[in-house]
Amino acid sequence: MKTTGRPRLYCSPACRKAAYEDRRAHRDGAVQVQIVERLVTEVRERLIEVPHPRSDCIDAVLYDNDALVQAMWVLIDNVADQNYEAFSPAQSRFWDLYNNVEVLYEALVKRAAADDRRPAAPDESTPRNKHRRNMQLMTRRHPPMGAIDQ
Repeated sequence: MKTTGRPRLYCSPACRKAAYEDRRAHRDGAVQVQIVERLVTEVRERLIEVPHPRSDCIDAVLYDNDALVQAMWVLIDNVADQNYEAFSPAQSRFWDLYNNVEVLYEALVKRAAADDRRPAAPDESTPRNKHRRNMQLMTRRHPPMGAIDQ
């Protein structure tokens, strides 16, 4: 038997099954069919990049000791990595960095010489040999777990 008219709409598969059973048993009106209007909402997420001054990022790194040390070690690792092409001596940025590091070193030496304070007397955990002491100072300290992703 071919159906005519508008196709039936059901609110759920359970209602559809109940109506089918009623039609099969030739019962009229046992299940009331209601047309339910469904609202479909579509959520769209879009990432909008808001430009900000680079100085904000620079200040954030300079005023956070852990971030500053981490940034310096990343730079050291990248320069030391022979496979990292961005800091290859063939690149002009390598020589720009070289010159800027020289200027930084000279500024640090000048600032340290002008400071009247002297380093504290070494305790037992500080090596007496100046070369070993310098090696200890330049040894990479790994940040605590979870501090890297901040």
